[in-house]
Amino acid sequence: MTGERLMTRNFVLATLAGLFLTMVFFVYFTGMSLYIIDGLGESTTTAGILTGIFVVGDIISRLACAPRIQQWGLRRSAVIFIAAGTAVSLLYFLTSSIPALAALMLVHGFTYGVAETAIYTMVISEIPEGRRGEGIGYFTLSNTFASIIGPFISITLQNSGMYDAMFAFGTLSSATALVLMLFSRELPLVPAPENGFRLSDHVERSALKVSFVMFLFFFTYSGVLAFVAPYSDEIGIGWYGSVFFIAVSVATLICRLFLGKVYDRHGENAALLPPLIMFTVGMFMVATVVNGPELLLAGFMMGMMVAMLNTVSQALVVRDVDRSRYGVAISTLSIFWDMSYAVGPMVHGALVAAYGYSSDYMIMGFVAAAGLVIYAVLVGIPGRRYRQQAGKG
Repeated sequence: MTGERLMTRNFVLATLAGLFLTMVFFVYFTGMSLYIIDGLGESTTTAGILTGIFVVGDIISRLACAPRIQQWGLRRSAVIFIAAGTAVSLLYFLTSSIPALAALMLVHGFTYGVAETAIYTMVISEIPEGRRGEGIGYFTLSNTFASIIGPFISITLQNSGMYDAMFAFGTLSSATALVLMLFSRELPLVPAPENGFRLSDHVERSALKVSFVMFLFFFTYSGVLAFVAPYSDEIGIGWYGSVFFIAVSVATLICRLFLGKVYDRHGENAALLPPLIMFTVGMFMVATVVNGPELLLAGFMMGMMVAMLNTVSQALVVRDVDRSRYGVAISTLSIFWDMSYAVGPMVHGALVAAYGYSSDYMIMGFVAAAGLVIYAVLVGIPGRRYRQQAGKG
């Protein structure tokens, strides 16, 4: 990496591979709940548990493999585990029993976690420090387009009862990510960690505060992500549920194209506080929604948080760590992010079964409000002090 060049070969290829790999996540995370409920005739609680199992496999892989990914090679790790995930995804066509589906999703989540960590670490390593917020903003456009295309195609196919087509789309997305990574270049390897288990080899302590904040907000959002389709069907606005993620993604697209430099210039509070507040309001709107346009407006407000928290948190966790720890720092953040998607659907599924969708989202609105306070204490106030000491205002 020379000078302030941003669009390197690896950056572009990893960003495109990230698009297709993240599409795999959205296809199965948003698609499996409706498939399990309508296609297999199971309860929302079962759907929540199985959806979360994919993310459990993801978390296990990050804890087990994050310290080794830069030692194995980022390109090599991505290629091997994307290939394994593509092979595993073919088994969805042959699986209909709940125990077999649970095992399959656990293994699939494991392959996804290693591959995503490798791709994210490669991208972070390619971005000049002075353009980190901007660069991550451009990279996470891949998440934006994935969150548009994945859920829309998944829900559209499900509404037509075309579950095999949904699985085929997920498999093709995974295979495309594999081909793109085959054309990337390997980065220099880093020394292996010392023998023996040390928690610090697997978790970056400095990343814990912002990671916990991300967990809280994406925990609340996971219920919308997993259950907005059946919720919108229940209240008679099913078509708006299928395009809800387009509204989310339009907001994230705007943020990542035009607001990626806010963190670089003004810090985390200027970048995060407005979208976190908008997300909280949006969650209460979803809980009390009466028509389709209101649901889309709430989705747009939530998309602001999805974009900015995703971008800024990645910049924050690598701000003060050595380059050799980038993989562990990104993995630590991703573990908390993934835990929100693992625990979230299980909790949301149980709350929906007991109280209904609207009450679940109302409760999550209050959780998000509490998250604002926690952000201020753990990240906002210390962040302001950090910038003052660094002479950045």
